[in-house]
Amino acid sequence: MANHEFGIMQNQPMNKERFDEYEPNKYDCIVVDDNFIEPILIDLQKLDCYWHTLQNPGKGLAYCGITLIPPESMDILIKILLLQDKL
Repeated sequence: MANHEFGIMQNQPMNKERFDEYEPNKYDCIVVDDNFIEPILIDLQKLDCYWHTLQNPGKGLAYCGITLIPPESMDILIKILLLQDKL
């Protein structure tokens, strides 16, 4: 089964900085099983994110890569997670 790893960056990414390298230990990532992500994938498509770099805005998770979730998207992410918890 697929897993997703999430970590919190201590510093905001620099404008031209890229995140193409997979470094879960650097950000103390937690592992979330895909069974928990699949039910909210449609809702996550509302979430403004960046894929690999701040120059590549997207919606939802970069399913095969690194997603940067900006602070302004945290409220909607929390709402999505709380709604899922009530199902």
